[in-house]
Amino acid sequence: MEAEVRVALGFQAATAPGSQAPVPDAPLASSTTSWSLASRSAIVWGLTDRLSWSVATLALACRLDDSDRYDLALWGGLLGWGLYFSQGGGVGATFTLGLGLDARYWLAENESVFAQAGVYSYAARSAPNDVLPTTWWATPLVGYSRTFKRIVTLNIAFSVALNFLVEARAPRPHEIRTTLAVGSVHNLGLRPQPLLQFHVLGWLSIDTYFGGAFTPEARVWAVSALQGATFAF
Repeated sequence: MEAEVRVALGFQAATAPGSQAPVPDAPLASSTTSWSLASRSAIVWGLTDRLSWSVATLALACRLDDSDRYDLALWGGLLGWGLYFSQGGGVGATFTLGLGLDARYWLAENESVFAQAGVYSYAARSAPNDVLPTTWWATPLVGYSRTFKRIVTLNIAFSVALNFLVEARAPRPHEIRTTLAVGSVHNLGLRPQPLLQFHVLGWLSIDTYFGGAFTPEARVWAVSALQGATFAF
């Protein structure tokens, strides 16, 4: 059994025309940029040589098949949760649900391409305004990974997110949202993938995350940059 801890802290900047929220008909004449702290974390424990558990959530990943040339992994469950303070002074909770399949093809011992097909939804608990997981997003993704001289690994991906359900129904034309993202914008299995991973020791790496996203219908963009580390046990 093995365990891996990944933590990172940084910031996110988002700009929307006339508002910090995605408003499709907002005027282009004015824009608002918001700054916020951002973090990524994962504690993954290998229950068996094929089954992994994301500690502190109810998410599991299972390696379906592997060979010298390709890997397949199925993952899903409660992918994340968090707490926040509402404007009324109460405490709320948010939840991320998801299910997906990862495929990686090895071009060489230190080089691979990968693809992912996943679906996600979000829920929130903050009485009386609970949000049920009735809006779902499909997120196909493709990417490339290479390790140079066993010193640094590059992971870069491009994804498209599309809401195919809105409140448990097909979205109306004005409700459709697509988000294009590039950079370190993905997980493989249950592990966040940094854009650059510097291998310091066998059990330690220093990780740099950087990615950008754009939602054309709402004219909203976001950029995030984080620095962190991976510890393997």
